[in-house]
Amino acid sequence: MTKKPSKLINNPVDRPAHYTSHPSGIEAIEICGYMGFNTGNAFKYVFRMENKWDPVEDLKKSNWYIDRELFQRGFSTKDDLVYHDFYTDWACVMKSHAKTDLIYRIVGKSPGNLEKALFYVWCADLYKTEWWGLKMAKVFINQEIEVRTKKGQQ
Repeated sequence: MTKKPSKLINNPVDRPAHYTSHPSGIEAIEICGYMGFNTGNAFKYVFRMENKWDPVEDLKKSNWYIDRELFQRGFSTKDDLVYHDFYTDWACVMKSHAKTDLIYRIVGKSPGNLEKALFYVWCADLYKTEWWGLKMAKVFINQEIEVRTKKGQQ
């Protein structure tokens, strides 16, 4: 069995490359370090997925933590939420929900599936009693998994 070369260059203990290479310049721990265990891990796996070996695997890990959080909150883990693009003006959404500049820097004004998933995981952690943020994050993560899986099959 051939071992994959490590992407953990620089300082592999304190500041590995996959911790510090997000385009926002923010390190995952700056946000998920203040989140609950499950939501923090779900956030982390989406946030750093492009800088590790298998992005789809990391998206699936994120979903696993979201399901665990849903279960612990007493909600169904079924993918039963159908997304309707209620939020077309993300700048407005961010002004009303983002209480920190960090999440705004990550999500931006025109977010894709991954940025929307990060936003909803963050909201679900902020508003602990809500289930919809976790379900919305799964919708966007699943859409991204589907896109990446189709690209891999071409």
